[in-house]
Amino acid sequence: MKNILLLLTFSILLAGCKSTPAAKKSVVMPAKVAAMQEAKSLAVISVNSANRNWYLNNASSVQPKFESFLTNINVNGKNHFNLVDRTSIDRVIKEQRISSSDNFDEDTATKLGNLVGADILVTANFLVSDLQTSTYKGYEKYCIRERKSGGLMGKLGGTKCEEYRDRAINCKKHSVTVEFTPKGTSVETGTIVYAKNYKAAAESKKCPNEQNKTLKSGVTLVSESFDNIFRQMRRDIAPYGLMLELHLIEDDKSKMPAIAKQNLAQGMFFVEKDMFERACPKFEQAAASFGQSPAIMYNMGVCQDMIGDKVAAKAFYERALDLAIYLSSDDQDIVINAIKRLEGKTNLDDHNSSQSENALESLTTSFKDIFK
Repeated sequence: MKNILLLLTFSILLAGCKSTPAAKKSVVMPAKVAAMQEAKSLAVISVNSANRNWYLNNASSVQPKFESFLTNINVNGKNHFNLVDRTSIDRVIKEQRISSSDNFDEDTATKLGNLVGADILVTANFLVSDLQTSTYKGYEKYCIRERKSGGLMGKLGGTKCEEYRDRAINCKKHSVTVEFTPKGTSVETGTIVYAKNYKAAAESKKCPNEQNKTLKSGVTLVSESFDNIFRQMRRDIAPYGLMLELHLIEDDKSKMPAIAKQNLAQGMFFVEKDMFERACPKFEQAAASFGQSPAIMYNMGVCQDMIGDKVAAKAFYERALDLAIYLSSDDQDIVINAIKRLEGKTNLDDHNSSQSENALESLTTSFKDIFK
């Protein structure tokens, strides 16, 4: 009875995780912060530490690390930002007697930005927590029953363990938390156009039985935290690539003639074989013979989407929506989401369905274990 209930549960979960063939498309997304989308030249004025703790002596290393991150942001094989040379900034600030404060008035920002040739003036503050050292319980195996080894090892007094047991041991952990708050001031307007607080933590663990493992230092953990923070910043301040999955519709409830149904099926076959360039002509042939199928209209939209013709793609998607009475509720959602995506009403970062497929694979593995 238990197995029957588990199988029924699994069937319900599978029904809710419908997997449809998909075409993959690489897209370049603009920076999430609108004010950073046009910025090309940055001047890092200052990176100040609010710390009065163990990391103070290492605080000067953060600005070069931040500048290196900005310099190496790559888009389509090229460095995206031009970073104004540090020496040039220091010289202008000294000559013009300008304060490198976090906040600039409009005249100062415009003056300094024009003198160093920057679109955005960048300042930042950061705070590093105390280095936390704590203990936790780990486990190690130990032998509770041995037997004498055979052969030469046995003659030499060697033994082999037949049964192990776990026992608790005290292990050590280092952890730190870093907060980083960058601000971007527009040279054109003199106003702050970008400001955000980022936070990241890092930890290192080691148990006495892990002889080949070293407990990381606090400085190393701070560096790893900044790496994490800069990864968070990356999509906020510069264009980034995204692999988009455009799911297709295999069939519908319309009265499709045999020739249209055959071409649709052949098109789906090519999609499943990752031969999308052959699928689209089949969808075109299906559409030529029957224009009342939402599945065909939607798949034609995907074909136009793949080549970058958003106007034509949306027209086909909307035609499919007009015929949505012939679609299942799941397929209706696919059409609606495609239209919303082209209208910019959905978050493309959440559009990719590979995570749900991975979850399904994990779920399948779990149920295989249950029915062993």
